[in-house]
Amino acid sequence: LFAELGGTASEVKEIRFSSTPSVELIKKGDTKGILYDSFSDAVKEAENNPESAIKVLRDIKLSISDKVDCTKGTYTIDLNGKTVTVDYPAYKDSLIVIGSGATVTLTDNKGGGRFTGNAARDDEKNIFLVYGRLMIKGGIFEKEAGLISSEMSSSGVWIENGTFKNNIIYKGKSTTGVLSGGTFEGTIAANWGTAQILKRGYRYQLSDG
Repeated sequence: LFAELGGTASEVKEIRFSSTPSVELIKKGDTKGILYDSFSDAVKEAENNPESAIKVLRDIKLSISDKVDCTKGTYTIDLNGKTVTVDYPAYKDSLIVIGSGATVTLTDNKGGGRFTGNAARDDEKNIFLVYGRLMIKGGIFEKEAGLISSEMSSSGVWIENGTFKNNIIYKGKSTTGVLSGGTFEGTIAANWGTAQILKRGYRYQLSDG
């Protein structure tokens, strides 16, 4: 694609137009980002740009046709105070899959950002299915958003902050998990293994009501 400006032909490498972009990708060292309609397209670009950040710009709804595969790289997803609603099919499935080569940090720098959806508690539907590393530093996880599942020996979930409602985290026996912060509401199943993932020096207390 070429554009002629002032009588001089110049090559235009990339053009993206969007009236209502969903996310913005900000590469390390940049102050301005690239706007994307597709969350998964932004992830693909982030994978090739270490320590970049994907910022959610508006409330968005994602279905399994928008499934996100995080296969490699180290980057951040910032909810930015927005709501991500997941529309799951009738069968069990996963929306965001973090592969063994990926390290993803989830933040909510603005506050109030959340995941929600149409999952029931025992649906075995995953907002995050973790084979790599997931660092959670913010965000609200409604029970309808689905599970955060970490089941492989090479995977791990580190929780520093966030609000988790009604037992949406599942940790496999052979995986790594570290819990050092956050608020947990509702019930926690006895087999969840909370004590096993607490960071050294922390403790938890179960209460009725």
